[in-house]
Parts: sequence; C-alpha cells; structure tokens
Amino acid sequence: EEQNSFLALFYDRYIQWLVAPFQYKMFISKSILPLLSESNQDESFSAINRIRQEFKHCSASEEKSLTSVAGCAVRSSFTLEILSFCVRAHVYRMKFFILRTRLLGTILKMLCQKAPHPHQMASGGKCLKLASLKFLRSVLSVKDEFYHRHIVQYNLFAPVFDAFRITPVGRNLISSAVLEMCDFIRTENIKSLLEYIVTKHLTKSASPGEKSLEDIANPHVDTFAQLRRTHEENIGMHLDPNNEEGNPGNDGATFNGRPAPVINKKALEDQRKYREAESEDSYFNDDDDDDEVMGPLPNDENSSSLPPMSDTASLLADVSSLE
Repeated sequence: EEQNSFLALFYDRYIQWLVAPFQYKMFISKSILPLLSESNQDESFSAINRIRQEFKHCSASEEKSLTSVAGCAVRSSFTLEILSFCVRAHVYRMKFFILRTRLLGTILKMLCQKAPHPHQMASGGKCLKLASLKFLRSVLSVKDEFYHRHIVQYNLFAPVFDAFRITPVGRNLISSAVLEMCDFIRTENIKSLLEYIVTKHLTKSASPGEKSLEDIANPHVDTFAQLRRTHEENIGMHLDPNNEEGNPGNDGATFNGRPAPVINKKALEDQRKYREAESEDSYFNDDDDDDEVMGPLPNDENSSSLPPMSDTASLLADVSSLE
C-alpha cells in the first residue's frame, strides 16, 4: 500500500520534472531572487513578474535576467537509465505516461542531434545516444502492442536508422545496439514492427547515390536480410531471388487474375498432417460402414454335421453328475 501511494505521488507530481530537460529548454535566473516572506511579498512578486515579462517578449540571447542551462549528456544519460528502469518496473503507469506525453519520440530525436562542440560528442554524446537506444530497447522488451502501434504511427524508428546510416558499422556500440534491437524483433516475431520496418525502411532508396540499410549492413551481418525473410514467411510468400520485380516465383500460376502466392514450408507441412489425419479417420469410418452393411454369413456345407450347442442348464447337470 505504501509503495502504491508513493508511485501515485511520483507519477502525479514529480516525473514531469524528471523529463522536463528533454522536452523544454531550461533557464535560470542570473540574479538571486529575494526570499518570499511577509515583509517583502511585493518586492518578490515584482521581481518574478519582471523576469516573466522579459522571458515572454525577448529571445534567449537578449534576456537580461535569465540564462539558459547548458545540457549535460552524462546527466541526461543517468536520467534515461532511471526512465528505462521505470518502463520495466512500472509497466502500466509508465506506458500511460509515455503514450500521453509522446516522450519516446522526443528522446529518440537526440540520436540525430549534433553536439555544439566536437569534444562533447566524443565524451558524452555517444553515451547519451546509447542511453536513448537503451530506453527504446526497454520499451520493446515489454512487448506491448500499444507501444508497437505508437512506434508505427509516429515513425519512431526513422531517427534510429538515420543514426545507423551515419555511424560506421562494425566495432561500434551504436550500430551494434540497433542491430540487436532488429534481431530481437525478428526472434520475437513482432509482426507489426516487422511489417513496418520492412515496408517503410528496407525499401530501396529513391536517390541513386544512397545505399539501403541492407547494403550498408550486408558486408558485416545479414540482420536486415533475415528481417525481410521473416516478414515474407509471415505473409506466406517467398519472393523469387531471380525476379527483380519482386513477383512471386510461382511459374506463372494465377489465382483470380493475380499471381498465386507460394505457400511456405510450414503451411505445406500442416496441410500434409491434416490430410493424413483425414485419411486415417476415413479408413476407420469405412470399416464401420462395412460391418453395418455386411449380411449373415453363408451356410457352410459341413455346418449340419456339427453337434448342437448345449444350453447352460445341461452343462450344470453334467458337472453335478460327475461329482
């Protein structure tokens, strides 16, 4: 009960402050504000109102009383670690908060942000990107369909794959984290995300100079190729590798004017087992039918020479006489 009351208080009042640096630009006062007390209420309120007016009518560079808070990648990474824990530990409360505030999309946008100074990217920028990918990985580990629909609706894998394109593949934590997430989606067979990634991001690029994700990854790993193969198995269709247009390799067979899909091996195996079960049932049914229509046995020529069968009373009499 105490834990529930603490979580209700935390998600009602305090988690907004935890995620505020990711959603808003933070400012602090350059001067020390007078303490609010009964003797100087007017002075304190006038100072606060003056700062509000300056913030409202002036840009950040022109403000006299406020200064912007510089972002700290390491501090933000620690915050994302806490949020990743909340996703796994407080499944329902955190799900409603993320879906309501669209926090996941805000965090993933940091994957493509450039640091103002090169040394920030070398030190804390990569750490922040890895923490963002870890937050997305925590969301995927819950395996909740509401999260999956949210990702598809707002195309949240776009900044993930953009970061994968600009990061060299091989011996790199960022690209390895992206590939591990895609492999997790494939092994868990999350069909909605498989269809989204294959149809939205694995298509050939319109510009001739830009490589596709499969072309970038294939010299090192075949994760995206396996992702496409799993999606094709889910829809029950194998594309002919020799057919550049992507038509099913069905030797010209059509169904209602369209190319007939090629049934995968699992479906063929299920059909074979079903036919075997049907044949066994029909065999036993045929035997029962034969017994029903079978008439009396024909009379044997030697049947008249056999002695008549004695009834039970005569057998008991014979046994008593022997005693």
